Amino acid sequence: MRNYGYRTTYINPKSPSIPRGTDVLLWIQPRRDHSRMTELLIRHLSRGGKAIVPLQHYNIQQRQYRGGRFKMVYWPQPQYHDLDLFLEPLGTGQVKEVLMDKTRAYLDLDTQVHHKMTPQFDSQRVALPFLIRTIRTNFSSASVITANLSNQLFIWGNRFLPDPDRLAELGLRHQTLITTSDRAWRYIWRGGWLPQVLFESRGFLSGRQPLAVLISGRFPPAKFVTDKEGKRKLKLKGSRANSGL
Repeated sequence: MRNYGYRTTYINPKSPSIPRGTDVLLWIQPRRDHSRMTELLIRHLSRGGKAIVPLQHYNIQQRQYRGGRFKMVYWPQPQYHDLDLFLEPLGTGQVKEVLMDKTRAYLDLDTQVHHKMTPQFDSQRVALPFLIRTIRTNFSSASVITANLSNQLFIWGNRFLPDPDRLAELGLRHQTLITTSDRAWRYIWRGGWLPQVLFESRGFLSGRQPLAVLISGRFPPAKFVTDKEGKRKLKLKGSRANSGL
């Protein structure tokens, strides 16, 4: 980013502090426990600040095992971003699933090859539907952010599920910036390897699905509270809506 003329400042998520005069907060792939950073993000947004937060639920690993005759298997490694504690009360949660699309990318990805106790890594070229590729028609031409973009990759990406009524209730607006194609499908993963049969769809989701959204307006303040069971919840100020872990 510095090569393109941006001034950047690193923020340590373990002891975060947002510098004064920050134009845009860029927070890449939050991971548990990031409650302190989440509180700072909420404060930043509620004061009119801007933020870009790329996130996904899984990192799908390729593996081969001697006991499986080195047949390729795929495991969705959970990323535990937990930011839905904030996004869902706002009305723009990210769906926890393995998302796939007929429009896919060809990539050279590291494969864990388990010959012995310690895995080795081998780069292999693959083209699977969870390596989502977005083409020109998937980008909003109505936004200056995406008007001149095309052919971007959403590797192991997830979709958002905006609730327009909830957003309007909070005085927020949403705009879909990037979508899947109209031939996307999903799999609700509950553990184990991904079944090979799901790499070919037996039914598509309804229409193009949001991969990137712009939420604008004055964000409500929020804070973490602890309930009687000792669970931490995020409560929006002036709202009965809670989200907890």
